[in-house]
Amino acid sequence: MQLPLEWWFSYVQLVLSDDENHLEIERRLIGQTESIPVDRLSPSAWHELFRICMFSGLFILGQAVRLKASHAYLGCAEMSSAQAPNVKLALSQCLENGDAEGSKRLLERLASLGESERKLRQGHWFRELLCFGKLQPLIFDASADSVENRMLEATSGQNIAIVGPAPTSTPNGAEIDSFGRVIKFNYRGGEQGCDPSTQGTRVDISYYNNGQAEYISKNAGQEFPGGLQFPVFIKPRGLKLLHNRVSYGRVIESPKSFLFNSEFHAGTSAAVDTLRFCPARLKIFNSDLMLSAGRYKGYWRPGTKPVNYCLSFAKTHDPFMQYHVLHRLWSLGVLEGDARFTEIMAGGLDQYIQELQAAHGSQGKETLCLPEQVI
Repeated sequence: MQLPLEWWFSYVQLVLSDDENHLEIERRLIGQTESIPVDRLSPSAWHELFRICMFSGLFILGQAVRLKASHAYLGCAEMSSAQAPNVKLALSQCLENGDAEGSKRLLERLASLGESERKLRQGHWFRELLCFGKLQPLIFDASADSVENRMLEATSGQNIAIVGPAPTSTPNGAEIDSFGRVIKFNYRGGEQGCDPSTQGTRVDISYYNNGQAEYISKNAGQEFPGGLQFPVFIKPRGLKLLHNRVSYGRVIESPKSFLFNSEFHAGTSAAVDTLRFCPARLKIFNSDLMLSAGRYKGYWRPGTKPVNYCLSFAKTHDPFMQYHVLHRLWSLGVLEGDARFTEIMAGGLDQYIQELQAAHGSQGKETLCLPEQVI
């Protein structure tokens, strides 16, 4: 089965359109998408089409296509022949929507298909969190001296601040420093990321991707790790690179098996990871869910290339997935945020995606066509 040629003609027109014609063509193409029966394409084909939309900078269209993919996976999972990968993708949609019964049924299905006890334990924990807002410890290394147990002792019942890297002039610093524990990202030592007015001076926990860990391993001086208590790495390689400096680090336990599209970005990863350790309060500061492209001065390591957000959203960090999960946690009262974060959550998904496309969508068009091709 294939999409009608009319759909592809409209897609090309939308990619090549100027600002004056974009909205009209977009509405037409969304209408065409909504009228196509879900079974016209396989679930994986709808999924790939969603990625094409994101790469193209067509996030609003991508929302309509993603909904088709969601319905396709949920329908597929009801079949007796459904295999574990499709059941997991259907489960991801139940979790995003807070569907407790659907999530339970699909987790039981995964158990019958031979899913590991470790993954099932994580899946049930994630269900309790997203469907009911229930906090409970999720510790995989229960030995008394494990880093996980130390983290549990340090954060359970504490007020935790997560401080994002978005540039801001909002004077959040004093409030941030009043929290029991402070989480930041890519802390390299010294005063980096510790502006007293906007970011607060403290760093107790910091999260690192592989690129950041590699840079620190080659360039950091004696100021790293400083007073950092808990360095956390997105991937095992990051910990390996810095093991000589931070033998007390750990690798994040991501619920990646139960996500719709690749993985969380750093902020959502940190929030979900921290909730494994049952804080009394979790508040996000200085984060606008990628609506601004910049970072505070000194965050990027030298030589960092500009981020192609359309490629990132298509390949690595699905913004719909991030928003659905954070909005579930926010609406359940599990986490809160500063004024900007609260504004984004209260505005709803449609408004967020419109703002995201306005901020980054042009990158996709610029990648796919030369300026003189725009009609």
